[in-house]
Amino acid sequence: DGALQALLVANLVRATDEQGRPVEAAALERKAIGRTLFKMESTIITTPQRLALRVLFTGAGVPVKPGEESAAAQRYVALLEELAASAGGEAPKPAPPAANSLKELRLAVGNEQLLAIYNQREELAKAFTGWTETARAIAARWPTWQTLQRLVAHLDGIADAEILRTQAAQIRQHRQLLATPDLIQPLIGGATQLLRTALNERAAAMEQAFAASEAHLDADANWRQLTPDQQAALRREFHLTPADAPVVEVGSTAAVLATLETLPLRIFDDRIAALPGRAADLRKAAAKWVEPQTQFVNIPRPTIRTAAELDEWLAEVKQTVATALKQGPVSIGG
Repeated sequence: DGALQALLVANLVRATDEQGRPVEAAALERKAIGRTLFKMESTIITTPQRLALRVLFTGAGVPVKPGEESAAAQRYVALLEELAASAGGEAPKPAPPAANSLKELRLAVGNEQLLAIYNQREELAKAFTGWTETARAIAARWPTWQTLQRLVAHLDGIADAEILRTQAAQIRQHRQLLATPDLIQPLIGGATQLLRTALNERAAAMEQAFAASEAHLDADANWRQLTPDQQAALRREFHLTPADAPVVEVGSTAAVLATLETLPLRIFDDRIAALPGRAADLRKAAAKWVEPQTQFVNIPRPTIRTAAELDEWLAEVKQTVATALKQGPVSIGG
């Protein structure tokens, strides 16, 4: 056992555990020697080479103690593989760097692995620096790409949006996430402005619709007979209170996105279109409160071209209302 320990310390043999993982001399317990596989090292690493390897590993942030270079080499190769993966990826990120040599390094063991790393130390150090810088640049710019994608998702139906969509698609196709100058920020600005304008237009349309419903209420005799509490209750029931008006914040890209993700343009349009109907339903409810027997009669609204057609329509309306009056008061709709 002592001889095996001495050979391992002298790097004349290498040891692996039952799972094939390298075992350093300092970590080898005597009770585990029987379960450890020892193989002669055919490659000898000199002291200057080990020193150079420790400098390489330490420079990459991999701690290493003298005599534990093999374990550090495993961590170093794993770190390089992780860096290579983060220095590229899905479009529009750059394509992942070629790292075939890392696979060969990972498959090597013991002194053979150390010697291979030593022989490639300059290339590996350069790759470490380059991949680190690229990974940091990707991490810094990736959120802007995600913001652009969120904005583009809301551009359906907006005039002039197709140009922005095409430019965003080209950035993806040509992997231009890290292009200089930055191609993404101008698109974010353009998309934000288009969406800001669309939201402002809809906010104005909603305000006009609310104003129209208020004008109809002010002119409604039944509504004016209700108490303020009754009016407030009906407003709440039909969602026509000031609090029901959507909050539209467009001061920044984040505010525009927050507004759209709460109230997308399509749903905003639906709410604007539905408001006159809700207002009409509210007036019907007010009429019911004032006169429970009130009937609601819808009057057709045809296009009238001649005096004869007018007389015919008036007669039809008169007959419809007269028939309904036999059952109680009538409220005209249409």
